[in-house]
Amino acid sequence: MGRIGKMSFRDELNSIRPDMKMISEQEMYETILYETYEEIKNWIKEDAKTKVYKNKLMGKVPMVHHSRRITTKEYNRVQEKESSLYEVHRDSEGDIFVALKNETTECVVKKCLFSNYANISVSLTSIGKKYVNDLMELAKRDDISFNFRPRIGYREWISLSKFDVTEKINLEDVTYIMKGTKPIISAQIDIYYEIEL
Repeated sequence: MGRIGKMSFRDELNSIRPDMKMISEQEMYETILYETYEEIKNWIKEDAKTKVYKNKLMGKVPMVHHSRRITTKEYNRVQEKESSLYEVHRDSEGDIFVALKNETTECVVKKCLFSNYANISVSLTSIGKKYVNDLMELAKRDDISFNFRPRIGYREWISLSKFDVTEKINLEDVTYIMKGTKPIISAQIDIYYEIEL
C-alpha cells in the first residue's frame, strides 16, 4: 500500500553507486582547460576593481598552470593516464593532481660572439598552440580579446613583443643556466587582454 511512484530498490542502488563511466582524454583536457580559463577570469576580475578606464578594461595576466585535485575513484576512470595534453602526478602526501602540460614554449638562444648579448626567439610548441587557440575561443564567448606574448627569464622576467621574432637581449638582464657553452633560458606565456564594459 502507498507504494505508487516509489523508487525500486535497484534504482535506488543505481542512484548511489559511483559513476564508473570512463573519462576520455578530451573530456579531462577540456575540464582542466575550462578551470584554467576560470582562474584567468578571476585575475581579470581583480583587475576590474582598479583598472577600468573609459569603460575599457585592459591588462596582463600570467598563463596559469592550473592543477586540479582528483579522487582515487576519479583517477581510476581516467582513460589516458599518460596524455600528450595533461599530466597526472601524486604529491608527497599521496594526493593525485591533473594539470595541463607545461611544455608550451621553445626558446632558441644564440649568443653573440665577443659580447654578453644573445639573439633570442620564443615559439609555441604544438601543445602551446592548442592551449592558446582553445583559450582564445573561450574568451571570444565572453567578448574578451586575448593576445599572447612570451616572456623570458627565471626570477627576473623580460617581455618580448611576439612569438617567433628574434630579439637581441643582454644576458645580464635575465637569469639563465649554462649547458656547456650554451645559455638556457626559460620562457613562459603572458596573456594581454582587453574587454569593453
